[in-house]
Amino acid sequence: MQRITRIAMLFVGGSVLAMLAPPGVLAAESPTPPAATLDEIVVTATRREEALGRVPISVAAYGQLELERRGVRSIDDIARITPGVDFQRSSFGGNTGVNIAIRGVRSSVGSATTALYIDDTPIQTRAVGLAAPAFPQVFDLERVEVLRGPQGTLFGAGAEGGAVRFITPAPDFRTSVYARAETATTRSGDMSHEAGLAVGGQIVDGRLAGRVSGWFRRDGGWVDHVDFFTGKVTDTGANRSDEGVIHAALLWTPTPQIAVTPSIALQDQRVHDGGAYWIDLSAPREGRFRNANLLESPAHDAFALPALKVVFDLTGVTLTSNSSIFSRRLRSLPDFTEFGGATTIGDPYPFSRQSAAAGHVDDLQQVLTQELRLASTPSDGRLSWVAGVFYSRSKQKDREDLEAGDLEQLLEQFYGLTIEQAYGEPLAKGTYAFLEDSTSKEEQFAAFGQADYRLTDRVKLTLGLRISRDSFHFSTFSGGPYNAPDHIATGSQSETPTTPKVGLSFQADADNLFYATIAKGYRAGGAQPQVPANVCRKDLANLDLTQSPAAYGSDHVWSYEAGSKNRLAGGRLQLDASVYYIDWSAIQQTVALPGCHLNFVANLGAALSRGVDIAGEARLTDNLTLGMAVGYVDAEYRSILRSGSALIVAEGDRIGGSPWTLAASLSYRSPTATGARYARLDYDVKSKTPRQDPQVSSFDPAIPQRPSVELVNLRAGVILHRLDLSVFANNLLDRHPADLTHDALGSPLFYATTLRPRTIGVTALYRY
Repeated sequence: MQRITRIAMLFVGGSVLAMLAPPGVLAAESPTPPAATLDEIVVTATRREEALGRVPISVAAYGQLELERRGVRSIDDIARITPGVDFQRSSFGGNTGVNIAIRGVRSSVGSATTALYIDDTPIQTRAVGLAAPAFPQVFDLERVEVLRGPQGTLFGAGAEGGAVRFITPAPDFRTSVYARAETATTRSGDMSHEAGLAVGGQIVDGRLAGRVSGWFRRDGGWVDHVDFFTGKVTDTGANRSDEGVIHAALLWTPTPQIAVTPSIALQDQRVHDGGAYWIDLSAPREGRFRNANLLESPAHDAFALPALKVVFDLTGVTLTSNSSIFSRRLRSLPDFTEFGGATTIGDPYPFSRQSAAAGHVDDLQQVLTQELRLASTPSDGRLSWVAGVFYSRSKQKDREDLEAGDLEQLLEQFYGLTIEQAYGEPLAKGTYAFLEDSTSKEEQFAAFGQADYRLTDRVKLTLGLRISRDSFHFSTFSGGPYNAPDHIATGSQSETPTTPKVGLSFQADADNLFYATIAKGYRAGGAQPQVPANVCRKDLANLDLTQSPAAYGSDHVWSYEAGSKNRLAGGRLQLDASVYYIDWSAIQQTVALPGCHLNFVANLGAALSRGVDIAGEARLTDNLTLGMAVGYVDAEYRSILRSGSALIVAEGDRIGGSPWTLAASLSYRSPTATGARYARLDYDVKSKTPRQDPQVSSFDPAIPQRPSVELVNLRAGVILHRLDLSVFANNLLDRHPADLTHDALGSPLFYATTLRPRTIGVTALYRY
């Protein structure tokens, strides 16, 4: 923590000095000839193409070259290098449970707090049971944009904390080829490899162009699965995974004013087993990671996204239509054996192979979206604007069945009770302790608009507003002893939220922008089945409740942000800085019922998130570039929340996530007769997470705060004409910070997840 603080203070101090010093002075004092200027990426964060330095919001953007140089292969890597973004994978099951948060606005229940987009299509999902969002794999992307702060005006529900957009390359009439292949070995693990190819170009002269890509990756495992009863390794590298992507798009221009782009994206991901390991069986320093769960936990996640984009270039305006259908299926078989033992008798370790209790999870998601928007074409006028309407209809089906294992025998042996006596209900279908089959339908209709008006040549006023009508309906069948008695529940919830935005920006000159913004964001509310009162009577009574709530409303944030974007020293230094204050109200959060191991969602409490994001890049010489990004998030509850005798939230209790993040890089590039040679060192740090207040009802004294994470990656290579060959070492120092968890309070069995051990490999790229 002190190391991060010192580095951050030095960087902030240097940034301030650079901002105060005139560019001419910096250039005059340089003992070396002026170095080449830095490139600037073009983004569509405001639904129109603009240079990043002219966009008055906090955006982290990474083009394809930048993603390659950093070795980014997944959303985990994107979160690692982006200050203000926190990403966490669950250790349970096949690691399909994930949580992404921007600027401290995080939640694991209800609708998403971070919007996810592939091009113009939102793909985030509502947290139902063990369902989790899908993230596109990182291959053949034009860029990734991370929009910090609420983006409710242009991106709607779910963009409460911000949005992450994966932008694919649009087909054009120039011939292009992009290929990538990689192979790597992980310390004490299996080999990994990948291969991908993208080809694009003209099909019919001046009328039809296309682009198609395909990619496959195998990530070798490094956690061995062992037999609990014999201790023998039964599956080496059990946490291996396979991913495949196919993307195809056409561009048809029947007239110079019309562009029609149909596309389809297909993704398939298979995880053989989860990446959690047992603490008492492993020795990370010796390269030994072992998991003795009675069952492996495979998962299969696949989605298809056909879309149709039509752009009409009209006189003075552009009309864009985007239609899409996002279809996804997630199937997994998490192992509940140890969980069942820990929650029933306090002993997670299986007694025999008959203790095996598999979960069967099947989640289907289908989302239809249609957006129409009009935007003024670029001109020298004072007013520019974008306005549109948005409609989405989603259906989500979630089925979760939990086998009982040896529950009957445990109850008889330890308590002298039958299942009917203990729960009032026999096993469902003679096999299952828990059944839940739910269907939810969600509909959103919104109208939005945003206008930029130049008060003077340098001062611009931004006004935006989105009005949405949201409705949610569900139907759930619940059964089995854990859900006794069998019952069917239905419910609905609807509301009409509005999300305004006001901004003021000052373009001091071509290289310096200063801005301030007030914006609102929200996520939709929902409805839920009530927990069975007979099973959870004691827990509900402790909360002064006789039944749990049947619905919960939306929560929302008000964000106040000020920032600047500066190109200094003749374009050799770029700075992007922002400070923010976020007021979060009526937070959707889980109320855990420890006695019956169930929970419900309620709007409880309020929080504040304050922080700063600073990113900079400096071209030190023609060959050497220094980059650094620092983020600080201070997110905490601002009120005490009690229900009966239980303290659910304490004032000042911190909202999880690392307060400090640092991503620093030093890159070298030198031209040669055939291309260039280069090297890059990346150093990323996240501080440990805050400790929870021990007085709150969910406090677990056995689980420490998430540890700090330090990661060093190194890459060096040569470019030979269009061929790029490099070697790399990820997690060069072989760090393995352990993020601990267990099944229940008092359970002696602890699991941990950590970074992939040191991985060394070779990458080959070809561009034409």
